[in-house]
Amino acid sequence: MKSVLVLGNNFTGAYGSLSCFVKEISMALKEMNHNILIANSVSEAVEAYDKNDIEFSIGIGKYLYFCKEKPLYDVYHKLHYQWIIDNPLKMEIDNASIYIKYILIDRLFLCCMGKLKNRVIYLPIGIPNTDVKKNIEKKYGIVFSGQIKDSNTIFEEINASVCKHEIMKVLEPLTSNLDLLYIPVLEKHIKKLSQSNKKTVFAYTNSFLRAYKREKVLNAIKDIPVIIIGENSSRSLLNSRNITMLGKVPYYTAFEIMGQYQFCLNIEPNFSCGFHDRILRSADQGNVVVTNYNKINSEILGNDAIYYSYSALEKITDQIFNIQPKELTEMGNRLSEKVSDYFSWDKILDFLLRDYGGAVDNGENRLFRILGNKAL
Repeated sequence: MKSVLVLGNNFTGAYGSLSCFVKEISMALKEMNHNILIANSVSEAVEAYDKNDIEFSIGIGKYLYFCKEKPLYDVYHKLHYQWIIDNPLKMEIDNASIYIKYILIDRLFLCCMGKLKNRVIYLPIGIPNTDVKKNIEKKYGIVFSGQIKDSNTIFEEINASVCKHEIMKVLEPLTSNLDLLYIPVLEKHIKKLSQSNKKTVFAYTNSFLRAYKREKVLNAIKDIPVIIIGENSSRSLLNSRNITMLGKVPYYTAFEIMGQYQFCLNIEPNFSCGFHDRILRSADQGNVVVTNYNKINSEILGNDAIYYSYSALEKITDQIFNIQPKELTEMGNRLSEKVSDYFSWDKILDFLLRDYGGAVDNGENRLFRILGNKAL
């Protein structure tokens, strides 16, 4: 019997959530009648390849499985799917192998991939089929889960960087208009830089804009309790009376806390053409999502989410206040139905295996098309 090899890693830090995704992918594939093997080290993966008939392997984040400097999918000539859950400039992308196929969560990330032997597919991180508590009485408040760095500290580091001039070329238009899409501006200015300098410019601009946008949005929310889950070093938020800092908690615990409140706040980390798992998992449990507008989110979530613009942040508090309690409950219920219809792991993985398997029926699937995929 053929087996699927799921490659786990000891994910830590900001990417501790990936261990949760590995377990969920394994469980979903098993429920789809695949025989699952899980490897958490190179030696375990080699043993799995040597002793089993592996149909394909799948991993998430960075690929860490090498033997004598060659990736295992090339050593064993086996198909491998790698889910890139952040900007590819944070990763080492394999542009040469015919055995690796990449999955991106944002279609604009393709600009950062270089020339690939295989086309990519765009799919978000799925949500597990679990009985979340959607109908509990929720407290009035808005929860943001994510790290918040201090933008002034990052700016000081930029001023000391040898790439300061190139970094500022990217930041100037983006800080003048925070609603501009980040990736096209970045790509325009780093196209002719060395790979090393590209990564430096990306790292500083990405980090600064994330922090700057998060500070702007959180400081704009007035008279509504705001709960922040995650590490915070931003000095600009310290004196906000309506903000409560809970610090870092385990990934699933963050969503348990989020489920106790009516609103989930999303401040996109420079993902403009995809779905962040923060949106999908909070909506699944009946939270009303408050997020910056992007076309892809609005095509699925419709009028059941609250959208803000960075150019009109002074309106965000009124946008939240103006919704009546009964309407909030109805919006949350509709959001939960929408995301469970589209984004459960079994549906996401089915899209993946059908598409790369050569099926054409995904071309008729609405989510598949909205994400920018084309049937083979």
